[in-house]
Amino acid sequence: TSTRTEYFEMWRSAMGAGFIVAFMAILKIYSASATLPPLGYALAYSLNYSSLFMLMHVLHLTLATKQPAMTASAIAAAISGIRGRMKDVEKLAGVVTDVIRSQIAAILGNVLVALPMAMLIALAIERATGKPCMTAEKAHLLLHAISPFDSLALFYAAIAGVCLFLAGLISGYYDNLAAYERIRERVEHIRWLKGLLGDKRLTRLATYLHNNLGALAGNFFFGIMMGTMGTIGFMTGLPLDVAHVTISSAYFGLAIVTLDFAVDLPTVLHALLGIGLIGFVNLSVSFSLALMVALRARGVAFSQTGALIAILIGRLRTNWKQFFWPQDK
Repeated sequence: TSTRTEYFEMWRSAMGAGFIVAFMAILKIYSASATLPPLGYALAYSLNYSSLFMLMHVLHLTLATKQPAMTASAIAAAISGIRGRMKDVEKLAGVVTDVIRSQIAAILGNVLVALPMAMLIALAIERATGKPCMTAEKAHLLLHAISPFDSLALFYAAIAGVCLFLAGLISGYYDNLAAYERIRERVEHIRWLKGLLGDKRLTRLATYLHNNLGALAGNFFFGIMMGTMGTIGFMTGLPLDVAHVTISSAYFGLAIVTLDFAVDLPTVLHALLGIGLIGFVNLSVSFSLALMVALRARGVAFSQTGALIAILIGRLRTNWKQFFWPQDK
């Protein structure tokens, strides 16, 4: 997001992902209301998450919490080239500023669409069917689950952060696998597929799989982890579940409409604070783990953390807008 064009493109892609997450949330609510065995719920949730996460990638949309695995790698690459030179720490501060700006744009784009879109969906369902999309009891439970004071929301957000980190590792594994196993060449030589699609379409498919196998696999397995974690907690009796900032904002919108907007102000404020803190924990946990692995993979130890923090604080004091809006260069 170093230029205005890139910045608005990030907002567009993030808003598109927020639109899909609203439907993901309502599908999760209806899946939860079905009568299924525990593993049936896990399968239904996993298919919902995985298919729509993969759809977001195919449509070139951005889920904010999927960024840390990529941005951590970029920062690690910048750190590996510092070698103690202060001017390079300045360049690194520029990279970090760009990352912060892109992350803020992505998460706001997600939430500011997912929340009102979920409310519109809930209103449409209520008008079409004559009843809300969930019970009032379920709506109160959702609001309680988002509250950072009355629930384990932040702990569950940390678990989601670990899942995001693992999804990044899985993406890297399958990207390497696509190159090492020469997926593109092997797909191009499948005779029945060539007869079905023709040479040009088969070449496009093979190229797409080569370039996107890692991202598709990472999104698929991230959906599996998101969908099964609660069931694992239920079956083992352990406090295991996930809390994701964009999905939580959609749940908030659904719950508010179900309760006919009759929610006291402290509950609303607790929920909004919870959404913000869930997002912070999602990103900080996944980013920290990804950065640690990226640094170890490059064999570098960053010893100028203090200098970097000082530069970032100086930028914040002198021109805080650069963390939210691309500056003319």
